[in-house]
Amino acid sequence: LMHNYLPVDVLDLDTVDLEREGLYESLRNAGVLMRVAKQRIGARKGDARECRLLEERRSAPLLTMQRTSYDDAGNAVEFGTHLYRPDRYSFEMTLVDR
Repeated sequence: LMHNYLPVDVLDLDTVDLEREGLYESLRNAGVLMRVAKQRIGARKGDARECRLLEERRSAPLLTMQRTSYDDAGNAVEFGTHLYRPDRYSFEMTLVDR
């Protein structure tokens, strides 16, 4: 389950077919260059609605992810909260020392 929020002036959602090209491709096509994202990963019990939509047993543990993406000027261009079934999703990261 994904909930993504964008500033009003970043993308005209009336002109985009998200089923065809997806959010991030639409942002790139609109000239939005995402450079950095801060992401938090966790876990929690799903509520009845979330578990039903994810076809998971009631109160099952779900993976959580919150992300804020920033453009090349440092402006926040997307905030997302996502829930995943742990048996169908994994996170992979590369950590770099600066």
